[in-house]
Amino acid sequence: MKMKEEKNRKVSALVMAGGKAERLGLEKPLVKLGDKFLIDYVLETLEKSKQIDEIFILTSKYTMNTHHYLKSRYRMILSSGEDFVEDYRRAAKTLNLEVIVIMACDLPFLKPETVDKAVKLFFKSKKETLMVVVKAEDLISLGLKPDFSMEFLQGKLCPIGLNVINCKRIDEPLLEQEIMILKNPLEAFNIDNKEDLKRARKILKMELWTMGS
Repeated sequence: MKMKEEKNRKVSALVMAGGKAERLGLEKPLVKLGDKFLIDYVLETLEKSKQIDEIFILTSKYTMNTHHYLKSRYRMILSSGEDFVEDYRRAAKTLNLEVIVIMACDLPFLKPETVDKAVKLFFKSKKETLMVVVKAEDLISLGLKPDFSMEFLQGKLCPIGLNVINCKRIDEPLLEQEIMILKNPLEAFNIDNKEDLKRARKILKMELWTMGS
C-alpha cells in the first residue's frame, strides 16, 4: 500500500453508502448521473487522490445492490444504515484504522485535489478532526437549499460530507476541529432528492459541453 511523505499514518477512506435515501426514493449510490453511478464518481475521486492509502465502502441492508456491484473490487463493510456516526465509528474500531476520511457517496463533482488538500490541512493543523464546509450563500447561488448550517466567524457554513478524523480519539464527544472552506461550491453539490438529481444532470451536461468546446 502506498504511503506519502507528507504524513506518517495510514489514511483510510470510508465511503458511506448504506443510508435509506428516503427523500430520493432510490438506492442512492446506484443512481445514474450521465454514464456512471453516483458512487463511481466518488470512488474515482478517491482512487486519484494522492493522500488516500486504502478504500472501504460501508453498505447496509438498504443498499445490497451497491454491495454486490462493488464487492469484487473493494473491501465492503456491512453497517446498520441507521446511524451514520455509529456506523463509521464501529468500522474504524473494528478495522483498527489510524486516520479516516469519511466521504458521502453522493458528491459527484468533488475533485481529488480537494481531498488531498483536506488531508494535508488535517495533518498540518495537528487537530483531531477536520470538516470540509461550504458557505450557505454559495449553495443558495446554485439553487440548493442548505439542510443544515452552523454559525462561524466566516458566516453560515454547511458541512459537505467530507471529514478527516484521528481514530485514536474517535469516541470522545468533543474534539478540537479544523475547518476547510470550499472555494468552488459546485464540489459540495450532493443529491438528496429528485430535484437535486435534475440539477446535477444539467450541470454535468454543461461541464461536458465546456470541456468539449
